[in-house]
Amino acid sequence: MVSDLKITTQEWTPDEKHAQDTFYANLRQRSDLITPWYELEEPCSEAGAQVFRDNVRFGRGGWPPKQRLDDLAQNISISSKSGFKGLCLRVFKPRNDGKSKGVYLHIHGGGWVIGSADNEDTFLDRMAQNTGYSVASITYRLAPKYPYPAAIEDCIDAALYLQSPKGKTQHGELRIIGGESAGAHLAMCVTFALRKQGVDVRSQLNCLVLNYGCYDLAQTPSSRAHLDSLILGPLDIVNFGAAWTRNVPDVQAPEISPLFESDFTSLPPAIFVVGTNDALLDDSLFAAMKWHMAGNEAELVVFPGSYHGFCRTEGPDTEAGLSASEAFIDRQSLSRVGGLTIAGLVGPSGGFSDVARRPAPITGAR
Repeated sequence: MVSDLKITTQEWTPDEKHAQDTFYANLRQRSDLITPWYELEEPCSEAGAQVFRDNVRFGRGGWPPKQRLDDLAQNISISSKSGFKGLCLRVFKPRNDGKSKGVYLHIHGGGWVIGSADNEDTFLDRMAQNTGYSVASITYRLAPKYPYPAAIEDCIDAALYLQSPKGKTQHGELRIIGGESAGAHLAMCVTFALRKQGVDVRSQLNCLVLNYGCYDLAQTPSSRAHLDSLILGPLDIVNFGAAWTRNVPDVQAPEISPLFESDFTSLPPAIFVVGTNDALLDDSLFAAMKWHMAGNEAELVVFPGSYHGFCRTEGPDTEAGLSASEAFIDRQSLSRVGGLTIAGLVGPSGGFSDVARRPAPITGAR
């Protein structure tokens, strides 16, 4: 099988580079006023994490208030195989006469500890309007209270709901899975978990959108060497990972660190977006190469000078990052006709199997 790996490095004009440098200098000053979640209340506690989440939600502790679009959003409660009662999708639909190309299952970032679907309203609505997909963001369980595998279980439940008769009737076919940071990691984990349960993810999904994800919980070289504390610093990386993987004997098991998955074949096209100042740079570089070498289509877009999370910081590089993902989604949508890939890949199989529920258990240390 012939696969493509497209590598693009964003080019900045001198004025754009100056604007970027100025923005991050100002952001650094504002960030110094924010106390990280693991230093609030008791160190690395659920209580501290909840205080931090509330600060973000209500614009406290140095955070600007979040804009909510409740009039445009639809909140849908879905069942959880774990019995968790708070599993919910926040859905934004394209306002183009009600027509949708399908569903984009979005998984928010936040180090598996912070973040929520309803803190993403302006982004979710933008993606729905610009791509023509209904964007459904999952509110999954967060660490430290709910460590691995809770988040993956919830995201699989969301995918299964969207592929159920009820989900298809209300929203259309699930065609995209994606996210940012921990959300990109979960999107990749869920895709592998579904494939292992017999789902033909290559024919069922148009693409994956993987923005600056963490794919090795033991840390890639760029993560280990990263000393800058802006947005995602060394202590952030360690504490986020520890909260989510506590009591896990091997954090490089593929169910947790998908970079160590032994089989990268038969996967959907994927875009990897990352900045050169991101601690997780190598995660995207390595994952994109493995995607390509296994015969899948991959696009790697690298943004010089951009930091972790730049697609959400509302800086001068945010628009370019979002536009790259939107253009990729458009290209993959055009290459599909009725679930078939024009390039000659296998056509659609049946819907998502209801047995695709849980990641495999981790046994032993490597």
